[in-house]
Amino acid sequence: MKFALMIPNKLENAENRNDLTASQNETAFNKSIAKSKSGLLVYSASELLSTFDGKETDFLWDNLIPRVGTGLLVGQPDLGKSQLAKELAIMIAKGSSEHLGMKLKPTHNHVLYVFTEDQEEGVSSSLHKQLIKHSDLDKSRLSLAFLRDETIAELIKKLDAFCALTPVDLVVIDAFGDIFSGSDSNNNIQMRRDIKAFDDIVRKHKISVLFVHHINKSGYGKNPSQEIIQGGSGLTQKVRYALFLSRNNDGQKFLNVAKGNYSSSFYKDNRLPVDFDEETLTFEVNGEWEPISGNQEKTKKDLSETDLFLMMKNAGMPYSVLVSKIIDTLATSKSTAERRIGKLVIAGKLTKVGDLYFRSEVIQNDKLGTTLKLESPEKNEGEGNVISLGKVEDLNISTLNLQTPVHFEGDGKENDTEIADGI
Repeated sequence: MKFALMIPNKLENAENRNDLTASQNETAFNKSIAKSKSGLLVYSASELLSTFDGKETDFLWDNLIPRVGTGLLVGQPDLGKSQLAKELAIMIAKGSSEHLGMKLKPTHNHVLYVFTEDQEEGVSSSLHKQLIKHSDLDKSRLSLAFLRDETIAELIKKLDAFCALTPVDLVVIDAFGDIFSGSDSNNNIQMRRDIKAFDDIVRKHKISVLFVHHINKSGYGKNPSQEIIQGGSGLTQKVRYALFLSRNNDGQKFLNVAKGNYSSSFYKDNRLPVDFDEETLTFEVNGEWEPISGNQEKTKKDLSETDLFLMMKNAGMPYSVLVSKIIDTLATSKSTAERRIGKLVIAGKLTKVGDLYFRSEVIQNDKLGTTLKLESPEKNEGEGNVISLGKVEDLNISTLNLQTPVHFEGDGKENDTEIADGI
């Protein structure tokens, strides 16, 4: 397959620039004609600044997808990349002002979604589920195309014709691997050529083209980076942006920017926790943007018995205190810490008593015959900071609404429990 390198032989007629005076128009036009003899599209700095307003990059999806350019949405299989792309298409088609907490600024409220793998029946089924949540979509503003055997050149020709008749904000191609024209996905030259082939329609129609793509198997479980995206540097260097959908061992999904020529570094150094609803095939934010520190495996660590003892000793803790301690211990997110508590309860390592959580060992062993104590948030002079609540067997603790840690204090035996410090 050959790709023609289109080099304009002259600048756009300066008479169309309404920000220039008639004299400036004539001067700019004459300069353009002279420069066109070289066969290159050349601006002087003054011409460039007078033609373009110098505003910051215009985004379709704030700090994630520029209004004009090519990019990727990548991740390992079965994370919901296609569902995320389809929901984004729906939100743009709806004219929504934001998605996943980030501003949307569509111009046409129309998206063309091109499927290379899925068939009509499957797409119809998944779209029906998504429209349960997004029932206010004007369905005429979401166009769906299904490729058969088109080459890249044929696809681009058809996209050009479609966009000329129906202006769109975004074209999604799902998936890139099916339209790649080469035989070796690590061929950097061919990768660049295939992406470059879309440049003309991107500029002509002022659209963004998003390719749904995969990462290398060696990158599964690792932090998002350009190096683990299939296609090598030829692909990642040519696209303007790359969004990364990832997941840790606790099942928490994250969205972040692996590459963004125009994006703030904040979105490359941080990740957004998102949850996927399997009933509606849609995503929701589950927390604030959080730093990416070390490998994903840092959030995969299990709490050992020693970890639990060092955190809790024999104290009872309110939920919020326990969450904070797990976050500090595992260097993880709030949502992950909350899921960890649930798993520890199921595993029988934590027991909830009233509004407090105890190590199950404390509840199950012979310490039940000791006195339950409540740590007072304020010390009364001469009285210490422990208030006796009575014997456990005589106390209906489920009726208590305790907001401060509780511990058991023994009767002087060798196995007496300790008061948890620093709670």
